[in-house]
Amino acid sequence: MIDEYVDGPQYLLEVLVNRLIEIGFGINLVQETIKLYTSQIASLVQPYQKYDYVHYITVNTTGRLKKVMDKRRALRYERVEGIYIKTRKCAFLSSPLSMGRRYAIKSNPITI
Repeated sequence: MIDEYVDGPQYLLEVLVNRLIEIGFGINLVQETIKLYTSQIASLVQPYQKYDYVHYITVNTTGRLKKVMDKRRALRYERVEGIYIKTRKCAFLSSPLSMGRRYAIKSNPITI
C-alpha cells in the first residue's frame, strides 16, 4: 500500500524532470537512457540551452474543483511551453502534504 502511494508522486516528478531537461537542453533523456540499456551509444550533445522555469500550483484550502479555465489562453503566450493539469472537474482538492499534491504545472523557457 505504501509503495503504491510513493510511486505516484515519484513517477510524476520523473516525467516533469525529463520534460524540463528536454525543454532546457534539447536532450530526450528517456530516449538516451533506452539507448544505453540496448548497448547503443547515447548522445548527450546539447543542441541548444535555455533557462527553464517551472511553476507548480497548489491550493490552500480543501474543496471540489468547479472548473479549469484559460489553459488555451495561457498556451498562446510566447514563453509558455506547456501546461499540465493533473486534476479533473469535481475532483477533491486539499493542501499539499507531499509532492503528489501539486495540481497544475506550467513551464516557461527563456532563450539564452
